[in-house]
Amino acid sequence: MCFNYSFIRVIIPEYSRTEKYEFRTVTLQKVEQCMPILNRVVACLKDRQYEMLPPLFNPIIPADSLSEEKIRMPNQIIDSTYGRIKRFVAQGFYFQGAGPGGRMVSLLHLTGTLIREKQNTNFSITVDPDLKKQNLYGYRFMR
Repeated sequence: MCFNYSFIRVIIPEYSRTEKYEFRTVTLQKVEQCMPILNRVVACLKDRQYEMLPPLFNPIIPADSLSEEKIRMPNQIIDSTYGRIKRFVAQGFYFQGAGPGGRMVSLLHLTGTLIREKQNTNFSITVDPDLKKQNLYGYRFMR
């Protein structure tokens, strides 16, 4: 039996209240198509293959901010503080309007937790889900 739904409803019981969310299936398809780039970024960080990150960025990002050294140094500091990455647990997403390159777009932020040896860190990437070739606008760690 095959069903075609226009949305998915999620109900999360939480202590004294219940949170309800509805996601359009079109939105979830956009998120799903961006998961491979998230997985590539996490794999590069986990394996410390920082030289593999610059080609993943959108061409509008200034090349001087994407040198291997500018990527390697902060990541090494984070690894030495919080420990090496063991795995990634996806947690959610949200869309945000932005104007990169002189055009208005809806960028997708994919978020989760990097499970580390010492202390876990929250992590997110930003992508344009409407581009045929997925690439990064940025990534960040949060404690």
